[in-house]
This record gives sequence, C-alpha cells and structure tokens, in this order.
Amino acid sequence: MVEFVYRSHAAELLDRLAAGADTREPTAAEMCLACSEISQRVPLHGPAAGVYLRLWARAFPGQPATADQAEQLHWHERLHGSQIDDLEAELRRRLRDPQRRLPTVDCQGRHHGRPARCRYTARAEVASGNSGAR
Repeated sequence: MVEFVYRSHAAELLDRLAAGADTREPTAAEMCLACSEISQRVPLHGPAAGVYLRLWARAFPGQPATADQAEQLHWHERLHGSQIDDLEAELRRRLRDPQRRLPTVDCQGRHHGRPARCRYTARAEVASGNSGAR
C-alpha cells in the first residue's frame, strides 16, 4: 500500500477515536481502495466515477489523481449528486467492519509506570464509587 493511503486511513481512525466516534465505518481511504478494485473489473461511469472522485478528494486532498480532478468532481456532483450519495451510502454499508472497535480500556491510573490522569481511569473510579480516592 502506498504510504499516503495508509496515513489517510490511520489519521481518519485516530480522529474518530479522539472524537469518540464509531470506528466500524470504513474510512474514505478504504472506500477508495474498494473503488480501485472495482474499476479494474468494470469501467466506472457516471455516478460510480463520481463516488470514486468524491472519496479520493476526501481521503487524499493533497494527492489529486489527475490535474483536472476537481473539475471532473464538480460536474459529476452536478449531474449525479443524489446517485453518488446513494452509492456512497451503499459502499459504506457493505464495507462496515463490526469487529473494528476499541476494546474496553482498563486503566489503573498509571501510564508507562508513572501515575497519570486519564479519562479511562476517571470512568473506572466513578463506576466503582471511588471518585474521591486520590
């Protein structure tokens, strides 16, 4: 895998974790990889090409696939916007990974052997009724 693809994927997942958002949904980079695989089997026209262009622009804003990608995306959005929305939702649904979730974190209030204040420690203390013990 090309480094910028992996970086985009990892950054999106980390952003979700930081925001407390759902990590089971596919990243834009993952959906681009699926579009790439599909495009090698069948030609992408109209809305399907629009999905690929939209996802590419979202996942890799600093890596345009072609010089005129922004203009192509603009016209695809104008011509097929609602169909692109529907195809993107379907692709997102099919690529969803129910196993990709952050496991329950059991923080004992120490990170790398040193005392630490951590949002996971606070939850454990509140849940056990020890919120004042420190």
